[in-house]
Amino acid sequence: MCSILGIIDFEKKITLKKDIIRNLNQKLKHRGPDDEGYYDDKIVSFGFNRLSIIDLNLGNQPIVNNDVISIFNGEIFNFKKLKSELEEIGFNFKTRSDSEVVNIAYQAWGPNFIKKLDGMFAIAIYDKKIKKIFLYRDRVGIKPLFYYYKNNTFLFSSEIKGIIHYPYFRKEINFSAIYSYLNFRYTTNSNLNFFKDVHRVKPGHYYEINLDSAKIQDICYWSVPKIEYLEERKESYYLEKLDFLLNKSIKSQMISDVPIGVFLSGGLDSSLISAIANKYSNNKLNTFSVRFDEAGYDESNKTELMKNYLKTNHLNVTI
Repeated sequence: MCSILGIIDFEKKITLKKDIIRNLNQKLKHRGPDDEGYYDDKIVSFGFNRLSIIDLNLGNQPIVNNDVISIFNGEIFNFKKLKSELEEIGFNFKTRSDSEVVNIAYQAWGPNFIKKLDGMFAIAIYDKKIKKIFLYRDRVGIKPLFYYYKNNTFLFSSEIKGIIHYPYFRKEINFSAIYSYLNFRYTTNSNLNFFKDVHRVKPGHYYEINLDSAKIQDICYWSVPKIEYLEERKESYYLEKLDFLLNKSIKSQMISDVPIGVFLSGGLDSSLISAIANKYSNNKLNTFSVRFDEAGYDESNKTELMKNYLKTNHLNVTI
């Protein structure tokens, strides 16, 4: 899962910033128990927690290369292809990780390198040469990326708790979000959160943050393409295409140096994913599900049983 975290102190006024980033990063430790990493200078501090999936020994972050510092949460499914392209134009790699590919791809192709990535991700890149930070979120918002900007201080985090435990954050309720949730069971504005002043980087967008001017640009790099004309075809064509796309997508997401598992919901989606994943797995596929019957399940204690299950399995979910 991993987590990324950062503090930008535009006015260089935060005392003990290095200690603060470490304390905040511990609040996200459950997302990445295998390793943690930090970067700190007078303006910028990064924190990272790692759940090791690819290149278990050398894939730790932050990646620091030619004054470019990067951290990212997620997975780049086409990183091997991109790595080959980068090697052909003269770049060298020290690891087998997709995290290093992110860093070098930015150096090769600039901020728009993001358009070449196929994956799910939240990325932070600090380019010291041009004094800018770039925050990227994947096309449909699979990976979370929250931020807070007030009093010339900018924070970003994979979870809200990385922001609300910041010593100078004032916890206030965002009543617009509460109102929306109570009426519709979700917030109608995807940028609304229950804490005032906490926002999200929008899916398919990236932020360009200028450290000299403190100017922040919100840039859309992808949106759902418009379908101008849909050619009529037989049902068999769409079934075959759907089967092809599902197989291609699932196969591309099975690159891992650790065993692969599937969490079964009991529905058609997870069952279908498991069946296709099993086709491409060299080992027996690990599957997991929640069973209440073994714990004496009845409707009255369902919530308590779920809470205990999540705690036992170190899953950070609130019911």
